[in-house]
Amino acid sequence: MNKYSIDKLPRDVRFEIANKHKKLRKQRGLSKIELAERSGVSLGSLKRFETR
Repeated sequence: MNKYSIDKLPRDVRFEIANKHKKLRKQRGLSKIELAERSGVSLGSLKRFETR
């Protein structure tokens, strides 16, 4: 079975993914601004993804 079990609500899975994303970004020493510039994703979108 995959690590995102079917008993979890979609918002819970999304929260876990966002937290892992934020942790990896910080481990790599990237600010939100740097990641937004490198990835082509707007800073606002990145902030919303990491905080919701």
